[in-house]
Amino acid sequence: MASSKVVEDLLQRIIQAENETERLLSEVASLESAGTPQKTSENSTDSYQSELRAKNAKLKYRILHLKKSIEEEESKLMESMTNVLSVVNSTFVSVVKSLYPEFAVTKSLVQGSAGERFGDYKCVASMPIAKVLKASGRNTNPKEIASEIIAHLPKTSNFEKCEIAGPGFINVFLKPQYISSLLRDLLVNGVRAPPIPRKLRVVVDFSSPNIAKEMHVGHLRSTIIGETLCRLLEFAGHDVLRLNHIGDWGTQFGMLIAHLQNKHPDYSSTADQFTLSDLQSLYKESKVHFDEDPEFKKQALSSVVKLQGNDPEAKKIWLDICEASRKEYQKIYSRLGVTIMDRGESFYQPLMPLVGKDLVAKDSTQTISSLKDQEKTVPAARPTLCQHITSKAHHARHCGYQ
Repeated sequence: MASSKVVEDLLQRIIQAENETERLLSEVASLESAGTPQKTSENSTDSYQSELRAKNAKLKYRILHLKKSIEEEESKLMESMTNVLSVVNSTFVSVVKSLYPEFAVTKSLVQGSAGERFGDYKCVASMPIAKVLKASGRNTNPKEIASEIIAHLPKTSNFEKCEIAGPGFINVFLKPQYISSLLRDLLVNGVRAPPIPRKLRVVVDFSSPNIAKEMHVGHLRSTIIGETLCRLLEFAGHDVLRLNHIGDWGTQFGMLIAHLQNKHPDYSSTADQFTLSDLQSLYKESKVHFDEDPEFKKQALSSVVKLQGNDPEAKKIWLDICEASRKEYQKIYSRLGVTIMDRGESFYQPLMPLVGKDLVAKDSTQTISSLKDQEKTVPAARPTLCQHITSKAHHARHCGYQ
């Protein structure tokens, strides 16, 4: 698991820093206790002492830096809940790597015990290590390897005892005090997330209802799964951006606007009287007219052009339709405790010319030509491939990924 790898890396760095600190302290002590050799002149004696003092100062600075690093790494572990299996596994991994560098640790060396009398965990490294050694010409009994591993376990370990069992398993018994400290930490600080390598900016696109249409079970499923993922990611410590990609742009709105203007010319002043269910019924009627009536089709396409050109009346009707839809969606979001940012297709409309300029600036003429050729096979009612790429490119840029 990723969390196990993070814990292992942190523990390894702490152990390395502590070992380096001990070595430097020993070196400082030897320098401080070393007698000044006989010199033939006072100047050479002063020079030697100055050199020692300079070395001593550098070593003390490195020690302070290492101690600070140890505190920072330990604090990272304290911020997250202790994964006991990861801690136990990391302890054995450190010993195995130092004793048998030819053995590649590719998976956990520790498993849960088979029962209370066999301890809390068991290390299963001895047998695979014996196979690797045998392949290199060293016939070693797994039990001998287990004894060697136990002999080199750190004295500061939280193990009460380790016993060899079966063909070479190492049964690990944890100290009761260690288990008590873990339980106390859980009671005081509650459940916390495992450590993460680095904090990420995560965009989760979910729900995605269509304007002027009621949500169906597919939207509910996406909403619940998406919100669940967002909460898990936030609990783990990531920065999550919830996006609701809403279908609020395109030919269908020209159809609905034209139909409302024909059937309900006073819609702009009575919009609050229309429910989402009413709008959906009107949309279905407009689709039938669009497919069967050429004159209405021209009117609907003209309304699309007006909407894209920011015609005041067309835009007012469109905004009223969007607002009525969002009010209904929000009732469901509020009931489920979902917080989400709307990012409709209309958001990218004013940005499309900028993408065109970017493509021209990057000499992407051949790319544009290729995309236009592909667009010929795309149904007119769907966004073109070029529009899709435009939308995704600016979506990423808006979220800070370019």
